[in-house]
Amino acid sequence: AEAMTKWIYRMSLISYATGLLLLSTTAHAEGKVTTIDYCRDLSLIGKQVMAARQQDKPMWEVLPEAIESVGNWAGKYGLDFSAEKVEKAASMLVIDAYERIAWNGGSFSEAAISSFENSLFKACYQAMLE
Repeated sequence: AEAMTKWIYRMSLISYATGLLLLSTTAHAEGKVTTIDYCRDLSLIGKQVMAARQQDKPMWEVLPEAIESVGNWAGKYGLDFSAEKVEKAASMLVIDAYERIAWNGGSFSEAAISSFENSLFKACYQAMLE
């Protein structure tokens, strides 16, 4: 837990959100769940959020969807997250996405979505390895 705390302090907002989600990760859903599965599903939430950002959807519209997605993700992996923790983590992902440029289509938009998704996967995966 101490290593995780140090990790959180030195990371960006997106990494902080990942750390927030991972701090109480003590159990996985029944069956064989890999770190890749866990982090892939989290990064797909980031992909959805950034795709919405690139389409210039209003933040107030994206946030409830992100909260629901993070809540579903936590439930899938048997994580005991309060509604407050789910909302905080989802809002941090949305805020981070909306602080980035919206390219409104084309290759720049696709690159922004992919970069955001991969950054989230990387942060999650690195945290799970520590």
